Amino acid sequence: MKVFPQLFKVTALLLVGLAVVIVVSCKPEGNRVLNPKTGALVSPVQTPPPAATALVSPIQTPLPSVTPVAVTPTRSPGPVTPESTALPTPGPLVGPGTLYSPITHFSLTLSSGWYATIPDTRSASVIDIANYNFYIERRPPNGISIQIQAGPLPTGQSFEQWLADYRVRETSPDNGAFGVTLTAPQAYKLGRYEGVTYVATGQGESVLVLAIPSGDGWIAVISLSPYDASNSPSSAFTEALFMLSTIQISSQPLR
Repeated sequence: MKVFPQLFKVTALLLVGLAVVIVVSCKPEGNRVLNPKTGALVSPVQTPPPAATALVSPIQTPLPSVTPVAVTPTRSPGPVTPESTALPTPGPLVGPGTLYSPITHFSLTLSSGWYATIPDTRSASVIDIANYNFYIERRPPNGISIQIQAGPLPTGQSFEQWLADYRVRETSPDNGAFGVTLTAPQAYKLGRYEGVTYVATGQGESVLVLAIPSGDGWIAVISLSPYDASNSPSSAFTEALFMLSTIQISSQPLR
């Protein structure tokens, strides 16, 4: 009866030893482990690491080709002065029509076939008139050139005093007049105005000068060339004087 307990003890010890052997055998040997199905030592199965996600640059839209533009700062417009600002002359005014100068306060009826500079609206200027297009051609043999300038009579001066001073300036070398001679002034009526006329000669050409006061403190000076006192006025010269007889002069704007 005592044999069975001893046998039981021996059997239990054998089972414990066998379990230890199995456990020890299943431990990995280096990088090898026991395959429970085949009993062989094999390399452990390693789960490959996840593939690294490559850094991808975002899609870039190429910029269009742009040419830099220089920016000019905007300036505030300054005051406009009649002496420093003049409008460009776009071309001649062709008759028939009315020639009106808003700054120098005169107007006249331009005859057919006559040309005139368009009066400046910002500054006083000399108005040129001719029976040919002086913008594109030289004066022909029968050509007549007219210049008109007008302005106020100086304060405190009579027309006679102004005329005497003006004639001195016409013959003064300080004014660029070299060798200019003047005839004595003669009374002359142009349209409804009474003034004087005389002849100025210099550099081989004579000019008929008309100085016409408006009667209200304004004066117009008109020059016609060429003038030949030895011969009867040409038909073009007579036509010019007739056209000038339509002139209106005033110290106030006529429109």
